Amino acid sequence: MNPNPLVSILIPNYNKGSFIKETLDSVLNQSFSNWECIIVDDHSTDDSWEIMEVYAHLDSRFKIFKRPLERRKGGNAARNFGFEQSKGEYINWLDSDDILSENFLDDKLMIFHKEPQLDLVYSDIREFTENIKKAKVIDRLDLLKDYINPPLEYMRGNFWIQTGLPLFKKSYLKNYSKYFDENLLMGQEAEFFIRLLLDKPNLKFCPDSIMYYRRHQESYMTNFYQLPFSEKYLLTYLPNKLHFIEFWKKNKLTPETLNFFRNVFNDMLLFLPVFSTEFWDLLFLGTRHNLFKGRFQGVKILGIRVLKSVKLI
Repeated sequence: MNPNPLVSILIPNYNKGSFIKETLDSVLNQSFSNWECIIVDDHSTDDSWEIMEVYAHLDSRFKIFKRPLERRKGGNAARNFGFEQSKGEYINWLDSDDILSENFLDDKLMIFHKEPQLDLVYSDIREFTENIKKAKVIDRLDLLKDYINPPLEYMRGNFWIQTGLPLFKKSYLKNYSKYFDENLLMGQEAEFFIRLLLDKPNLKFCPDSIMYYRRHQESYMTNFYQLPFSEKYLLTYLPNKLHFIEFWKKNKLTPETLNFFRNVFNDMLLFLPVFSTEFWDLLFLGTRHNLFKGRFQGVKILGIRVLKSVKLI
């Protein structure tokens, strides 16, 4: 095994000028020095690009790009494009407002050196708002090894592998033809990691390597939680449909998993706007795969929703 492998840190960015300096400083301060940091800007309208240029001039290991105009707007395309430019033996995606511990790469690489059969090593995570010294534990990721069905427990919210936590062997990632789904508006990391977990990668938790996840008012998830159910389900229907299809294709639909999807999709059918594409697509999906509670539950819900929409009940 190469004792000093190149690690590619891949960062998508959009209007994170107020945070990205701290993120890039934490990359610059890594105890492991053989890295390249590829930052792909999604055509920010703030001063992000100017900041990125400063770091690119400061250290040639920083390489900056703008998302090609022919690629779909969003972090998914930026992450994928960054991967396409990478030259490292190892890959670590990172968001442009999070912060790395000084030994973030070193500790994970030491595990790879001891256990070269691993596909990925993932870090611990802390949540903070302004000061990482006040960061708090938000997950017990060391428990992941104890789950009988990790993809199902991921969907249930019992643990969260945030985008920046895993350090991947690039050779492992090349087994996949798709990384982050560029058609998704949200849930892209869940869709990606559930696909990987269904294939049972050889992974290990590294408690000493820490990523600090920044919670702030500008974050997408903070705004998402404030939306009404109908809008939340419009955004999350496609990721959940893709999750189901992956379980179905890989013959991993245990009774417990199927019951989980039935609960999710029945709730969605109750709240999705009745004349939306997502509502009718779900009605077809649920009917085809027997995803509704009771033989005629989908038809009953459809009748109630239509009558309510025309104010007859």
